[in-house]
Amino acid sequence: MKFIVFLIIAVQLICSSCEPEKPVNSVPDKEGTDLPSSPDVEKVDIIKTQVYKQATDGYNTFRIPVIVRSGKGTLLCFAEGRTNSSDDFGDIDVVLKRSVDNGKTWEKMQVVAEDGINRCCNPVPVVLDNGKIILVYSWNHDSTPDDHTIYTIESDDDGLTWKNKTDITPQIKRAGEGRYLPGPCHGIVKEKEPHKGRIVIPHRGKSSTGTPVHVICSDDNGKTWFHGGSVDYSKGNECTVAELSNGSILIDMRNTDDNDYFRWQAISMDGGDSWNKAYRSELVEQQSGCQGALHRFKWDEKTGKAILLFSNPTHTSSRRHGAVKLSKDEGMTWQKMYMFTSKTGDDMYCSYSDLVTMSAEVVGVVYEAGYKNGQGILFKTFRFSDINQDYTY
Repeated sequence: MKFIVFLIIAVQLICSSCEPEKPVNSVPDKEGTDLPSSPDVEKVDIIKTQVYKQATDGYNTFRIPVIVRSGKGTLLCFAEGRTNSSDDFGDIDVVLKRSVDNGKTWEKMQVVAEDGINRCCNPVPVVLDNGKIILVYSWNHDSTPDDHTIYTIESDDDGLTWKNKTDITPQIKRAGEGRYLPGPCHGIVKEKEPHKGRIVIPHRGKSSTGTPVHVICSDDNGKTWFHGGSVDYSKGNECTVAELSNGSILIDMRNTDDNDYFRWQAISMDGGDSWNKAYRSELVEQQSGCQGALHRFKWDEKTGKAILLFSNPTHTSSRRHGAVKLSKDEGMTWQKMYMFTSKTGDDMYCSYSDLVTMSAEVVGVVYEAGYKNGQGILFKTFRFSDINQDYTY
């Protein structure tokens, strides 16, 4: 009898050891398309955490946050570390913090790009289908603030280390262009034809033709790059892109026209090679504008259309009332909003931001918080269903 019991237990142990392992988190961040499928990633907590705190880690100020999720589900939050002051010029580095627990905690900061007193700025990361992460950023010498060089640098180990720094300026810069700057926000990889697999980076620069906003692209996973089409709006500035259901690209632009309090947009039907006529959108912003982030949260299961989100300060006189707006008709109209800052007090202020898909029902936003960005850079998650207020400003 004892032998039979022993035999049964042994068989059970052998069978249990043959059970397949749980799948490793796999969350390709192709601008929010492949939603997190791992049970661990789906159970995303609703949180608010500090990513960068002002006057820490040897920097006076942290600004310009951008965020992506890697193929392994790791959050990578890039920012500018400004050494001596909050000024846009001077000794500025591109820094990074990673989170492997959906933003609850953040690892020790690492410096990805720096060059002494010279400026490394405007980070634009993009995650490729093969797991590689490419960061595009701008560099300029301290004495020539309008003469920019564009670099790429890569990571194939989930953002732990970076290599293959490459100057791509000769490939993309056209005669007469100056003050050359990407983003700042995340880039995208096209999932649909035309030009499926193309990397598209929102970009801008002073132009002799009066058309500063354009994209730079790569059709070979970042080995080579080229200048895409320019948008026919002379007041465009910092820009952001998302792919739509028919394979077209929507570009959204900060508007520097002091008499126009709305952002401008344009659509490309050929993967960014050219752009249809630019038009005023429904998205409001303050006088002279502020950066904003466009993000495709997911495809609508019923219509197949892109569910678009857009984050920026929703106010016409100052950078306050940070909110995420929702469009279910691919940017033609914006129906609902969720305010991720408070309505009063120091917590109502917000400047630059970026968005990331956390799960099928949870959104992440990283943003500059507090009056004059005094609270540093925060990360917050919220439910997609929370985007239920009528869009007003």
